[in-house]
This record gives sequence, C-alpha cells and structure tokens, in this order.
Amino acid sequence: MMRPLAPVFLMLVSLSLFWHDVSAAPPATHPSEEEEEVVYRPPAAATGSARIGGGSRTGSAAPSIAVLAPEHVGLSGSPRPKLYWFCAKATNLPCEFSLVNAQTNQTITRVVLNEPIDVGWQKIDLQQLGVELERDQTYDWTVSIVVSPDQRSENPVARGAIQHVLLPVATIEEPPVRQAARRAGAGLWYDAIDLLMGQIDSDPAARRALAGLLRQVKLDEAADFAEKQ
Repeated sequence: MMRPLAPVFLMLVSLSLFWHDVSAAPPATHPSEEEEEVVYRPPAAATGSARIGGGSRTGSAAPSIAVLAPEHVGLSGSPRPKLYWFCAKATNLPCEFSLVNAQTNQTITRVVLNEPIDVGWQKIDLQQLGVELERDQTYDWTVSIVVSPDQRSENPVARGAIQHVLLPVATIEEPPVRQAARRAGAGLWYDAIDLLMGQIDSDPAARRALAGLLRQVKLDEAADFAEKQ
C-alpha cells in the first residue's frame, strides 16, 4: 500500500497527470434499441450539495470549468481513482488541484500545473500522484484556474467530493459500457465515469452514455461537449 503524502505537498507535474481529449472522434451513429442505458442511482445516504461550479467573471480570460462529480458526495470502489474535470476553452493560465480530507481539514496534496490546457476533458490520476484514499473518509477535491495568485476570489473554482467505499460489483466479461452501467447503478459514480472515458474515442455509444450520465447530474455544458465530439 502506498503511503499518503505529507499534509501539504506542492509540486510541478507533467501534463501526463492532467489529460485532455484532442483526438478526432468517430462520426456519431444513431443508437440501436439494444444500446446500453447508463443510469446513475445515488447512494441512499446521499444528501446535501458538495459540488460547486467554476464559472468565470464577465470579461475574464479564464475559462469556465466543472468537475465531473454529482452534486452530493460521489463514491468510488478504488482507493486511487481517476478524477475528471471539464474545461470550456483552452487556456495558458496555471491550474491548481487540491485534495482535502473533509473530516480533518488536512490538505493531502496540492499540485500546480503550468502547462497549457486544451478544451475538453482533463484527468487527475491519484495513483500517479501517489495518493491513496482512506476507506469511508470524505474528501473534497478542487480545481481552480489561477488568474491572480494574490486575489484568489478572481480564480474560477470547481469542487466535488469523493468517498472510497467497499461496495463490490460483480466482475463479468462484458463490454465497458455495460460495466459502466453496473457501477452507475450501484452508485459508484467515479468508476462509471472512468470506464466511459476510456472508450469515448473509439465507441460512439460510450460518448452518448457519458453525455446522458452528465445530464443526470445537471452538468449540461459538459454533456453538450460530449455529444458534439
């Protein structure tokens, strides 16, 4: 098991930790009657509003951003999940990612990315960052575009919440979209998103399922982007 990072860990990382989708996607096709429907069923205990948006002020050079997270605390069956967020337009501004234990208010990691960010999906791989979530602990994860290091109120900020849980889902040899449907139906939001993200370049059905999943949690701008790819 990998050891958690120090309370505050500040580092520059390569663009490989934050991934964006720039490849040409195959032309969309009409869904068949047998196409898998991916329906998210929130956990029974899901309450409150953990997600905040990342809209930019009028006239700001910063893009609007959104974390691909439900409005409540989302679940993952992995202690080292991948987190995704959406950037509405390309930017050369720095981006900051932070992960905080919501129970202890301890900053687990803070990472600054100074590489250009393209429009579309961005990925944060906790395994590459050397971070492992403790089971049944809630973590707030935040992405911000650094317009002004001194006036942080000027920086667009998007935040979600995640909890690693022991919630087994049957491992069956089946298509990734169907696997994503199983996990979404079990309430494992982050795992379902990761499965679909791995297929959107090659499978139009995965892109449509991703768009539908995002609309279910009111992430319409990101859903529109998925549908146009």
